[in-house]
Amino acid sequence: MKRKYIKAYSKLLAMIMAAVLVLPLSTPVLAAESANSNNRTEFNFINVEDYDNIEYTYVENENTYHVYESINDSFTEVHTKIYVINESEEVLIDEFIIYLETVDGTLYVSKYVDEVLVDRSEVGQVNQVNFAGSGINLRVGRYYDGMLYYDGSTNRFFTGWYYDYTSEGSNYIPVFTYSVVISVLTNLLIENQVVSVVIEEIAQKILEEKMPIIYWTQEVYHVNQISYPERQLYGSFVGQKVYMSIYSDSERNDYLGTEVQEWHDPEEWPSRINIGPA
Repeated sequence: MKRKYIKAYSKLLAMIMAAVLVLPLSTPVLAAESANSNNRTEFNFINVEDYDNIEYTYVENENTYHVYESINDSFTEVHTKIYVINESEEVLIDEFIIYLETVDGTLYVSKYVDEVLVDRSEVGQVNQVNFAGSGINLRVGRYYDGMLYYDGSTNRFFTGWYYDYTSEGSNYIPVFTYSVVISVLTNLLIENQVVSVVIEEIAQKILEEKMPIIYWTQEVYHVNQISYPERQLYGSFVGQKVYMSIYSDSERNDYLGTEVQEWHDPEEWPSRINIGPA
């Protein structure tokens, strides 16, 4: 009888230990708010321009909900309140804070309710193009046969905007709320954290069409100083332009929009001349 008890106890202990070991390794999913599970329709974006006072409504399961949100300046913290609209009043049904943080190049989204962590999701690698302008230019010494631009005030020659390279990738989007989607897109893709109308429209499409993943293509262009008459590139680039095109499918047929970012070196950019294409 004693041996049977010990065996039963051992099996129970093994099951408990297995559960404990498995749980921390699982990746939490924003279940109720994920793209695959929500039934939200009829979005009405009342105010999406003032990031301190974002406001919109949607319908889910025949109920109408009113959302109020605010985003901090660095797009790393979102405060959300969701109300259900009854015949005579709005009733608060959910209130939480979302934090976005980048750890070793990976973006994470964490949800807190009453200062308690209730969910955490890994979004994926941050894909911002570095706009520092001080990196190693692998094109130094390359012959340039495009249009030349001359800055008489400094007696220097420059290239036009020449194509450098293309990169592609994809990211998981936790379709939580409008403000979270905006913040995720900004942290993933936008170096200067200035959100354009294009990104706002893409965020709305992601909510309306319930997109769990976005696919992107980056085309990068540069402006360099150039030796004359040798026509060879030298030094770090003085200007960088990035065209970030976003799609809803891996074949990149369903085009959502293109975000354009442009950077000029504050000291080296030839501000007195109008740089055109190469």
